[in-house]
Amino acid sequence: MTAVPPALFPARDRTPVLLFGIVLAAGVVLAGIALAVHPYFFQFYGDANSRLVQTRMIIDSTNPGLHWIGSVWLPLPQLLFLPFSLVGALFSTGLAGFVVCMPLLAWSAALLYKLALRITGDRAVSALAALFFALNPNTLYVSMTAMTETVALFFFIAALWHWTAWISAPMDEAANPRLLLGSLAAAAATLCRYEAWLFTAVGAAGIALIILFSRRALSRKAALLGMLLSSFLGIALWLLWNRTQFGDAFYFNHAEYYSAAWQARHRPVRDSYYLQAWNSIGIYATTTLAIYGPVFLLAAAAGTAVLLRRRPRGETLFLLATLLVMPFFTLLSLYLGIAEMTQWWNSRYVLLLAPFVALATALAFARWKSVARSPRFVHGVMATAFILTTAFQIGLQKGQVVTIADAAGGFYYMQTPYATEVGELLRREYREGMVLCATGSGQSHRIIQPSGIATKRFVTGLNHDRRLLDPAVLRADFSWVIVGLEASPDGAVIATRWIADRAILERDFDPVFRNAYYIVYRRRG
Repeated sequence: MTAVPPALFPARDRTPVLLFGIVLAAGVVLAGIALAVHPYFFQFYGDANSRLVQTRMIIDSTNPGLHWIGSVWLPLPQLLFLPFSLVGALFSTGLAGFVVCMPLLAWSAALLYKLALRITGDRAVSALAALFFALNPNTLYVSMTAMTETVALFFFIAALWHWTAWISAPMDEAANPRLLLGSLAAAAATLCRYEAWLFTAVGAAGIALIILFSRRALSRKAALLGMLLSSFLGIALWLLWNRTQFGDAFYFNHAEYYSAAWQARHRPVRDSYYLQAWNSIGIYATTTLAIYGPVFLLAAAAGTAVLLRRRPRGETLFLLATLLVMPFFTLLSLYLGIAEMTQWWNSRYVLLLAPFVALATALAFARWKSVARSPRFVHGVMATAFILTTAFQIGLQKGQVVTIADAAGGFYYMQTPYATEVGELLRREYREGMVLCATGSGQSHRIIQPSGIATKRFVTGLNHDRRLLDPAVLRADFSWVIVGLEASPDGAVIATRWIADRAILERDFDPVFRNAYYIVYRRRG
């Protein structure tokens, strides 16, 4: 990964702008088609649904404030979604996530093109690799929703772009702003996904070694290390937030009901992977094959071999380590029983491997092109491979790519379609008053979003709020009560009380609707 001659970066290279436009246009067209086919297409993921509801509640709730950020989900995506979640149509359709994530995906493609061009020196191959990255149907779908992977990938690629630009000319003082920008982008990534914490640690360690062993004055080394330390600002802020709000800097790691570790311990999936290396590798490899297809994975393997022969070796190892460290984090989390995956549940985790696959593929095809008699033939093979891979990705699930299959599986699982039915009922029947969801948080979010009612009109009954066990409180404060017959764990106490004491509740409330999982009550008068 040596410095690329200026001729490879012509001042009027419009390719990044073109890539941005192509990806954004593709996203808009596909989103329009998807919304016409299914009104809840952007809300299939439960996490996307809950993230938008909690984000809106920062402003639109009975108790507004930043405490709605919570302790587990890193805050930057929610803050980016916030202004759009306050727009009724964007919130109720889930498009609030699309208007943030899709432009970031398009921008990521433009940055990845620049990074690939620096590595390969080939504009056509770099552009095709960037399109393969962004137009992967799995990546496109996740980028239409309020999930965090796309936001994290953008800041990850931005950090890698700026850091490698600095590494290519470490003694050039004019390149020092790149170090700072890369560090700030890495800090932003750490506020999106926990995998980025390890990326930042590995990347910063590598750059610190370059600084320490460089021939600079001690004062200049200290200044550069100070810039580099800014990459840890996000981690520091999140630890401080957990410490001040919950009394424990690492509360996010073990929060009851909500942390990944707690959920994994209370579900049987963990038993298949906990301390079982081959099982963990097997599910990750199977999902990787489904997400990227065999052709590009073989090309990425060839590109890795090309990368490992590049000089200088230290810069090459830095690039390889930073590209692979987040996927390694996912594998390690599976092995340690923290993360969970099945076929195709949580297949989106594998999207963090996308920059590596795209860049390694670009290296393989650029190498082939350098020895081929017909460069156009190589371009044609690469384009054909992309088309065949897309057909493979779509055909694997008979029309649904695996991330859509994962998300739709959650949307049609157990309570979710019935919660949506309750939300639609409220959209038709609600006129005024407060609504109590004695269902637990996840299920209440599934009711709130399709209802079209302001989120400040809802209260989710959680186990710690014992006042909601008092019938006098319900009579005085609520016009509607929704009781979940199989409530989420964080609301089971409230729901169990009103399932057991329906007779007391029905002194003041009439049951107006019931399905397999919910009873909806409306206050008399």
